[in-house]
Amino acid sequence: MMSKTHLCVGALWALAIAPNNPIACTAAIAMGGFGGVAPDVDIVSLKSKNDVLVCQLTGLIGAACLLYASKLFDFGIGLNPNEEEVWMGGAGFVFLYLIGAWTNHRSFTHSILALFLFTVCVNLISPSLAVYFAIGYLSHLMLDLLNRRGIQLFFPLDSRICLHLCYAKGAANRFLMSASLITIPILFAAKIWVW
Repeated sequence: MMSKTHLCVGALWALAIAPNNPIACTAAIAMGGFGGVAPDVDIVSLKSKNDVLVCQLTGLIGAACLLYASKLFDFGIGLNPNEEEVWMGGAGFVFLYLIGAWTNHRSFTHSILALFLFTVCVNLISPSLAVYFAIGYLSHLMLDLLNRRGIQLFFPLDSRICLHLCYAKGAANRFLMSASLITIPILFAAKIWVW
């Protein structure tokens, strides 16, 4: 699937599990979207890498704005109060990101191991946002399982798993992105209405 699809589907999945309040829903969209594109740090094609970076920066900036606003207005979504853990989580995330950038596409960063390690790092930074990141990341792995090219879900084992159901740039990709873009504002409005 393409980066924009991973961003949208990750945001939708995270929004689906968020509580019915505007702050949690906004946090879910930002972190789910970021988690949805995080595994593609391993892309080497310049055009694709630029698309991935734009999507990753969008999610990261959204999350940073949320954390800053939460600090100003006490939204209840914020950094871990333990500064050492925040620094450890941030350093760990950057370390994993750099490792992922040097691995083959759909290998380490597309594994359950990477999902766990990246989520631990995010949890050290902000426990309230980690679940949204994890759901977005998981959505990426699930979508890439549908492709005709496999992912190393059980890295470091070499075997690749795929369901051979669609192409990354095909009709399924366009449908999933469009459906997510339509569903996100509807679900957001419904959750806020109930709130």
